[in-house]
Amino acid sequence: MKSDWRGLYTAMVTPFDARGAVDPGPLADFLAFQHESGVEGVVVGGTNGEGQSLSVVERMALLEAVLGRRGALGVIAATGAASAIDAATLTRHASGAGADAALVLPPFFFPEPESTGVAAALRLALEASDIPVLLYHIPQVARVGVTPAVADQLEGHPRLAGIKDSSGCTESIRAFSRRPGWQVYVGEDRLASRTAELGAAGVISGTANAFPELVAAAVKREAGAQERLDAVLDVIGKFPAFGANRAILRASGFWLGPPRAPLIALTAEQERELIDALRALGVLRAP
Repeated sequence: MKSDWRGLYTAMVTPFDARGAVDPGPLADFLAFQHESGVEGVVVGGTNGEGQSLSVVERMALLEAVLGRRGALGVIAATGAASAIDAATLTRHASGAGADAALVLPPFFFPEPESTGVAAALRLALEASDIPVLLYHIPQVARVGVTPAVADQLEGHPRLAGIKDSSGCTESIRAFSRRPGWQVYVGEDRLASRTAELGAAGVISGTANAFPELVAAAVKREAGAQERLDAVLDVIGKFPAFGANRAILRASGFWLGPPRAPLIALTAEQERELIDALRALGVLRAP
């Protein structure tokens, strides 16, 4: 990862066809839209991309499809997995395929693992990589986070570039930002306007799939942008998030298919309510 990379990265929604297969067809138009909207790059196969619902083979193919259509966008490959071996395999592939960096989630499922075990698992991915690696801290979802004890054990590794902190905890973000050489990316959109204040290099945002210009404006602290973004988040928060993101994209002209089970699409009534509320805010992109 370039040391001067700062700004907004979109945690990209994975395009599926009507049968639920990964569909690279919409990628070129969607990635061009992201670039034209001022986004620095995309994260492929992360939380918003439903990466944990994809097989290792699918994740590799998706990354290659994005890299082939990236244009000037940076590409960060999300390579974390419940299996440390799968995470290392995906990270090695991302490194060879031409991704700019990898984003590695700690192994999950086993409750309250020892910090030495978490660090050992993450070290396998670091050792598999020839590109910079960001750790991924989202304990409210994964139930396993990057604790200070884990970070201490990995400190100074030549491939460790920093972390994406999606905890929403400002003290956690500040603490990571104080670590020498770490670049920190905020993963909570409600903190977008506080990026610089928290010492972070940028934001990795799921909301930027449909609203990249709004999130970018909040990062730049443009007047009223965070308030408008918060209003959008308040609306989206009333619905299942993954189905809502895809419904908004469809209303904006990007059909990326339904989410993959166990996640589900919105009902027709939910979708109408969501889109009407966003139109009332005046934020929905015309298709």
